[in-house]
Amino acid sequence: MAEVRRHGIETGVLSPPGRRDHVLSAGFSARPGHNGPIKITTTDLKQQLVDELLKDVNISRVASFQSMKLNRFSPKMWDKYEYTTARMNSTRWNAPINFQGSTYPAVRFNVGPQTSTVQPYMDCQQECRGLSAMTPIGNYNYKLGGHIVFYELKLIVEVVPGTTLFVPTGLLSYGTMDIQESEERMTITQCFGPGLAETSSKVLGQLVVILEIL
Repeated sequence: MAEVRRHGIETGVLSPPGRRDHVLSAGFSARPGHNGPIKITTTDLKQQLVDELLKDVNISRVASFQSMKLNRFSPKMWDKYEYTTARMNSTRWNAPINFQGSTYPAVRFNVGPQTSTVQPYMDCQQECRGLSAMTPIGNYNYKLGGHIVFYELKLIVEVVPGTTLFVPTGLLSYGTMDIQESEERMTITQCFGPGLAETSSKVLGQLVVILEIL
């Protein structure tokens, strides 16, 4: 991920080096009024960077691990994600699948170098009742920084690099504390967009009402 970030900055595709984080996304979601999944799009040059990340074997392993752990932690939710993603891919929509070993339809890469969220953040791209899978990576000292702050819960959590967390990011606002200047922190986050399950049912001919919680 660091190499992709450096390549993006050197070629001018990503913002200058002074920026603390750079986000790249892939997969599909849903929107009210659209009869089918919406592919997450970006510029052609950024898509090349995204494709490099999607082809990375190590990232693919992290994505598969996240999906496997979701199956152990919440098998019913995993079944829902698996059913929806497979249906979207097998129907006439042919929605893209990011990783063969993952049931999540969307992924967000924050390639750093120092991912942090000063203001409380709630992910409107995540289903309210669902769980995002978040895995921070890097060389930061988790005792000194990189903590995740859950504002409604009044909770601050130490996060060791490589740890996978399942968070209802469409329900809880959160932030990430700064790390030291010489350190790096990046994240791989997979999520399930609001309205996807309903859209999947509609594609299959069932009468549903699509709801999206913003």
